[in-house]
Amino acid sequence: MANTIVVKQNTSTGNVPSSLAAGELAANTYDGRLFLGCNNGSPFVKEIGASGGGGGSSISMALANNQTSAANVTGLSINSATYIHAMMNVFISRQTDTPTELVESGILHLVYLPKSATWDIRFQSVYGDAGITFSITSGGQVQYVSTNIAGANYVGKLRITNLIQSPV
Repeated sequence: MANTIVVKQNTSTGNVPSSLAAGELAANTYDGRLFLGCNNGSPFVKEIGASGGGGGSSISMALANNQTSAANVTGLSINSATYIHAMMNVFISRQTDTPTELVESGILHLVYLPKSATWDIRFQSVYGDAGITFSITSGGQVQYVSTNIAGANYVGKLRITNLIQSPV
Protein backbone atom coordinates (compact mmCIF):
# COMPACT_ATOMS: atom_id res chain seq x y z
CA MET A 1 0.00 0.00 0.00
CA ALA A 2 1.37 3.42 -1.00
CA ASN A 3 1.95 6.17 1.53
CA THR A 4 0.48 9.61 0.99
CA ILE A 5 2.56 12.64 1.94
CA VAL A 6 0.57 15.78 2.71
CA VAL A 7 2.38 19.13 2.84
CA LYS A 8 1.18 22.45 4.24
CA GLN A 9 -0.84 24.24 1.58
CA ASN A 10 -2.00 27.76 0.77
CA THR A 11 -4.24 28.78 -2.13
CA SER A 12 -3.68 32.59 -2.14
CA THR A 13 -1.42 34.27 -4.69
CA GLY A 14 1.93 35.52 -3.42
CA ASN A 15 1.77 33.79 -0.03
CA VAL A 16 5.08 32.43 1.23
CA PRO A 17 5.52 30.58 4.55
CA SER A 18 7.34 32.70 7.15
CA SER A 19 8.79 29.67 8.92
CA LEU A 20 9.00 25.91 8.46
CA ALA A 21 10.74 23.27 10.52
CA ALA A 22 13.89 21.85 8.92
CA GLY A 23 12.79 19.33 6.27
CA GLU A 24 9.15 20.48 6.33
CA LEU A 25 7.48 21.21 2.97
CA ALA A 26 4.82 23.77 2.08
CA ALA A 27 3.09 24.46 -1.24
CA ASN A 28 1.36 27.52 -2.63
CA THR A 29 -1.07 25.75 -4.95
CA TYR A 30 -2.31 29.01 -6.52
CA ASP A 31 1.16 30.10 -7.74
CA GLY A 32 2.56 26.56 -8.14
CA ARG A 33 5.46 27.19 -5.75
CA LEU A 34 7.09 24.75 -3.31
CA PHE A 35 9.06 25.66 -0.16
CA LEU A 36 11.44 23.77 2.13
CA GLY A 37 12.33 24.52 5.74
CA CYS A 38 16.14 24.65 6.13
CA ASN A 39 18.56 25.14 9.00
CA ASN A 40 22.27 25.91 8.65
CA GLY A 41 22.60 27.07 12.24
CA SER A 42 19.70 29.41 11.83
CA PRO A 43 16.32 28.43 10.37
CA PHE A 44 15.16 29.79 7.01
CA VAL A 45 12.67 28.99 4.24
CA LYS A 46 13.90 28.29 0.70
CA GLU A 47 11.77 28.09 -2.43
CA ILE A 48 12.62 24.93 -4.34
CA GLY A 49 11.94 23.93 -7.91
CA ALA A 50 11.95 25.99 -11.08
CA SER A 51 11.20 29.43 -9.64
CA GLY A 52 13.44 29.10 -6.61
CA GLY A 53 16.61 30.27 -8.32
CA GLY A 54 16.91 27.36 -10.72
CA GLY A 55 16.27 29.62 -13.68
CA GLY A 56 13.62 27.41 -15.26
CA SER A 57 10.45 29.19 -14.21
CA SER A 58 8.21 30.78 -16.83
CA ILE A 59 5.03 32.86 -16.88
CA SER A 60 2.80 33.44 -19.91
CA MET A 61 -0.20 35.73 -20.01
CA ALA A 62 -2.35 37.84 -22.32
CA LEU A 63 -1.77 41.62 -22.34
CA ALA A 64 -4.68 44.02 -22.69
CA ASN A 65 -4.65 46.74 -25.34
CA ASN A 66 -4.77 50.37 -24.11
CA GLN A 67 -4.41 49.32 -20.44
CA THR A 68 -4.32 52.79 -18.84
CA SER A 69 -4.46 51.77 -15.18
CA ALA A 70 -1.86 49.40 -13.76
CA ALA A 71 -2.86 45.72 -14.17
CA ASN A 72 -1.19 42.81 -12.39
CA VAL A 73 1.24 40.52 -14.17
CA THR A 74 -0.31 37.21 -13.15
CA GLY A 75 1.99 35.05 -11.06
CA LEU A 76 4.70 37.70 -10.60
CA SER A 77 4.59 38.91 -7.02
CA ILE A 78 7.84 38.94 -5.01
CA ASN A 79 7.74 38.74 -1.21
CA SER A 80 10.36 41.09 0.34
CA ALA A 81 10.49 38.96 3.50
CA THR A 82 11.85 36.10 1.38
CA TYR A 83 13.59 37.74 -1.60
CA ILE A 84 15.58 40.97 -2.11
CA HIS A 85 16.17 40.69 -5.85
CA ALA A 86 14.66 39.06 -8.91
CA MET A 87 15.74 39.05 -12.54
CA MET A 88 14.02 37.56 -15.59
CA ASN A 89 13.93 37.53 -19.38
CA VAL A 90 10.89 39.22 -20.93
CA PHE A 91 9.37 38.79 -24.41
CA ILE A 92 6.39 40.89 -25.51
CA SER A 93 4.35 40.54 -28.71
CA ARG A 94 1.38 42.77 -29.63
CA GLN A 95 -0.49 42.84 -32.92
CA THR A 96 -3.80 43.47 -34.67
CA ASP A 97 -5.11 42.66 -38.15
CA THR A 98 -3.32 45.79 -39.44
CA PRO A 99 0.34 45.54 -40.45
CA THR A 100 1.25 46.79 -36.95
CA GLU A 101 3.29 44.30 -34.95
CA LEU A 102 5.12 45.40 -31.83
CA VAL A 103 7.77 43.08 -30.43
CA GLU A 104 10.17 43.68 -27.56
CA SER A 105 12.59 41.62 -25.53
CA GLY A 106 14.74 42.48 -22.57
CA ILE A 107 15.63 41.86 -18.95
CA LEU A 108 13.47 42.91 -16.00
CA HIS A 109 15.27 43.64 -12.69
CA LEU A 110 13.50 43.98 -9.33
CA VAL A 111 15.44 45.13 -6.25
CA TYR A 112 14.03 45.56 -2.74
CA LEU A 113 15.30 48.64 -0.86
CA PRO A 114 14.87 47.78 2.85
CA LYS A 115 15.60 51.26 4.23
CA SER A 116 12.69 52.80 2.31
CA ALA A 117 10.68 49.51 2.27
CA THR A 118 10.09 49.89 -1.48
CA TRP A 119 10.86 47.98 -4.65
CA ASP A 120 12.82 49.41 -7.58
CA ILE A 121 12.07 48.07 -11.06
CA ARG A 122 14.15 48.46 -14.22
CA PHE A 123 13.41 47.08 -17.65
CA GLN A 124 16.44 46.85 -19.89
CA SER A 125 15.11 46.56 -23.43
CA VAL A 126 17.40 44.72 -25.82
CA TYR A 127 15.15 44.79 -28.89
CA GLY A 128 12.10 46.78 -29.99
CA ASP A 129 9.44 48.82 -28.24
CA ALA A 130 6.08 47.11 -27.63
CA GLY A 131 4.47 50.01 -25.75
CA ILE A 132 4.44 48.27 -22.36
CA THR A 133 5.60 49.96 -19.15
CA PHE A 134 6.21 47.89 -16.01
CA SER A 135 5.82 49.02 -12.39
CA ILE A 136 5.86 47.31 -9.00
CA THR A 137 3.76 47.90 -5.88
CA SER A 138 5.28 48.26 -2.41
CA GLY A 139 3.97 44.72 -1.78
CA GLY A 140 6.06 43.31 -4.66
CA GLN A 141 3.31 42.82 -7.28
CA VAL A 142 4.59 43.54 -10.79
CA GLN A 143 2.12 45.47 -12.95
CA TYR A 144 1.92 46.91 -16.47
CA VAL A 145 0.21 49.55 -18.59
CA SER A 146 0.01 49.45 -22.40
CA THR A 147 -0.42 51.87 -25.26
CA ASN A 148 -3.26 51.60 -27.78
CA ILE A 149 -2.75 49.72 -31.04
CA ALA A 150 -5.36 50.51 -33.69
CA GLY A 151 -7.09 47.72 -35.55
CA ALA A 152 -9.28 44.73 -34.85
CA ASN A 153 -8.45 41.27 -33.50
CA TYR A 154 -5.85 42.48 -30.98
CA VAL A 155 -3.54 39.83 -29.50
CA GLY A 156 -1.04 40.73 -26.81
CA LYS A 157 1.28 38.21 -25.17
CA LEU A 158 3.81 38.41 -22.35
CA ARG A 159 6.28 35.61 -21.69
CA ILE A 160 8.67 35.69 -18.75
CA THR A 161 11.39 33.04 -18.56
CA ASN A 162 14.41 32.23 -16.41
CA LEU A 163 13.02 33.84 -13.29
CA ILE A 164 15.84 33.98 -10.74
CA GLN A 165 15.20 35.21 -7.20
CA SER A 166 17.84 36.03 -4.59
CA PRO A 167 16.90 35.07 -1.02
CA VAL A 168 17.18 37.54 1.85
